[in-house]
This record gives sequence, structure tokens and C-alpha cells, in this order.
Amino acid sequence: DIIQPNNNNNNNNNNDNEEENNSDERLLKVWLDYGIEEKFLLTVIGELEMESTSCTLELPKIRTTNVNREKGFLAVEARTNVEVQEVNVRGIGRISVSELPDDLNQKSFNPILLAYKFLTPDMIRLAVEIIKHSDVDVLVASIERALLKINVTESNKILYCLTMDVSNTTTQFLRVGLEENSSIYSTLVNGNAVKPAKDSDGNVMIPLQKSTGASLKPFGVEFIYVSNLNINFKNSGKLKLNICPYIDIPINNFSVELYLPKNFKYSEFDGDLKEVPYFSLQLPYCDNSQSSASSPQIQLQQQNLLSNHFDEILDKQSFGRKRKKVSNMFRGVLPVKINFSTSGKIFRFERLMVIEEKFYSTVFFKEIKKPFFEKRSISNV
Repeated sequence: DIIQPNNNNNNNNNNDNEEENNSDERLLKVWLDYGIEEKFLLTVIGELEMESTSCTLELPKIRTTNVNREKGFLAVEARTNVEVQEVNVRGIGRISVSELPDDLNQKSFNPILLAYKFLTPDMIRLAVEIIKHSDVDVLVASIERALLKINVTESNKILYCLTMDVSNTTTQFLRVGLEENSSIYSTLVNGNAVKPAKDSDGNVMIPLQKSTGASLKPFGVEFIYVSNLNINFKNSGKLKLNICPYIDIPINNFSVELYLPKNFKYSEFDGDLKEVPYFSLQLPYCDNSQSSASSPQIQLQQQNLLSNHFDEILDKQSFGRKRKKVSNMFRGVLPVKINFSTSGKIFRFERLMVIEEKFYSTVFFKEIKKPFFEKRSISNV
């Protein structure tokens, strides 16, 4: 391609440029709206069809006509996973990428592979070999940090709160495997309530959003659910807990806070997660406490829960009359935001890298009973 700037104040607006055939070269005439005495910038974008995805390619020469002197720079950049090797060079000198002009460096999206400088474009020749390699599977979603809070109560209930910092490019759902007879209380993504679903394997599916920015900034995910204990938490016994549910996205840093009733003594924990006195891994820092609780959907859900709570009170005061039981668990609606509260003795666990694994921990417990003389009693004086 040969580029020739022309100044013409009386040009036809419907004919901005034209191409003429001249031997093996093409002449591109560019018509300007007004005369220019100083320098100006002309950008030409084109495509060259390759024989195949891997071949030897000679780059086209671009020069201007009717000029006294012309010099310039040439940079080669790969937009995809191809390997570029220099095959034949003439009339241009190889330079370091740092010697290229700043404006040329700023135009590149990927690192520049080859850089050249020329003084006479008529004599230059550059042929490169392009090798296209096969694509490989890469990780499209990851959990940077995860914290699972577990609160075990003496009423044989276990309340879980899983908070995560997630980076995601294309994954649509986060899948979490729960224990049997588990109930979902709340699912939040970036502070907003989302509707969970369930796949054919029984895993809970939490819809994810896409990370934004060039650095793929992570966003917060909060998941609260409850399950039942398989034993009566009284006197003494052995407790087995699921302290890491199945999650189909790899976790870099996984931490657990376990709260057990205070009026018990506990043995050492036996399991795959290491018990620690304090956390050495980073904890999730993404904020899930946005304005979702004040949205109309959340307000409606909270009103429904309050209404059901008063219905239960009326059931107790109905003097034996039967009332229709109204459930506060619904499908296909947005869940409410729950403030997760904890109490009891705290135990901490952590693990570096969890990849689609499920961990349990067991501990022996024994109730601490008051001596007979320390118990309060009412006796006749």
C-alpha cells in the first residue's frame, strides 16, 4: 500500500478516498477538508489474509510519495496465542522495545514481540514465521478467600455462614454441596439477594456476576444455611461436623470459625483441617452489606416473615382452635438478608488450597455440670 496525502479544499464530500491499481502496488489517496501546514496524524487500519493459522508471512510495505525524507518504527504484537519468529530482514534495524516511541507502545494491547527502526521504507523487507498453538483449559473462576462460620447450638441445630471473595469471568453458577435436610436461609452476591437453584445432583446453585476491571476485581458472596445435628448434644458423646462443604470452584485460602456451647469440655479435633490459635491466612474483605436489605423485595420478604411470626403466636393463643399453618420458606423468591450471630467457645481452622473437596472433623465432648451445692434451689425457711 502506498499512502499519498493530498490537500484539496474543493473535494467532493461523497468521495473521501479512492484506490487506484498501479502495478503490484495500490495507491491510497486521502482527501483533507482543509490545508494543513504543520504535521498531522493519519491512521490506516487494514487486514491481510493468511494462508493458514501457521505460515510464513511477509509484512506489507507502507510508504508515502512526494516527500523529501521518511523514517519510522515498526512493532509486531500478537493478539492471540501465536509464536512469532523472525525469518528474513532487510533494510531495517532491530531495536529494543524500550526504544519505540511512547505513543506506539501505548497502542499495544499485549507485549510487543519485535521492534524495528527504518530510514528508507522503499528498501525494507520483513518476513516472520507465525506458529499457532493449541488452546488449553484455564481457570475461569476462583475464590480468593473464604470464611465459614459454624454455630452449633444445644437445640441440635447447626447454622452456617459462608462468605467468599470470588473472581469470575464466564462461570454462571457457584455450586455448593450441603448435608441432608439442610435449609437455605440467605444468598447474597455483591450485597444483593439472588435466587438459588438446585441441580440434578442436589447441589445448591448460586448465580454469579462477572468480575469487572482489567484486574478482575473480586466480589463478595454470602451463603447462610442451617442443618440438624445427628446426635443429642447432652451429657457426653462424639460430634462429627462438616467443616468444609463441597464447592466446585477452587479456594485459595479457606478458614473456619467454629462456635460450640460453652458448658461443655472438648477434646482435640480429628480431621483434615488444621486447628490454629489464630488465622494466618487472609480473610474475605468484600462487603456484602449493601442496600439489598432496604430493597422492595427484601422489605416484602421481611414483612412476610414478621407476619408468619405473629401467626405462630396466634396459633398458641387460639385456645385449641385449628389455624392453617403458613410456612416462611418459599421457592422462586428472593431470600432475606440475615445478620449472622455467634456465641460459645471458638475454635479456628484453616487450609491453603481447597479444590472440590469435602472435609469433616470429629471431637469428643462432655457436659460441665455444677456441683450440688452450687445449684440454686428454693426451699422452705
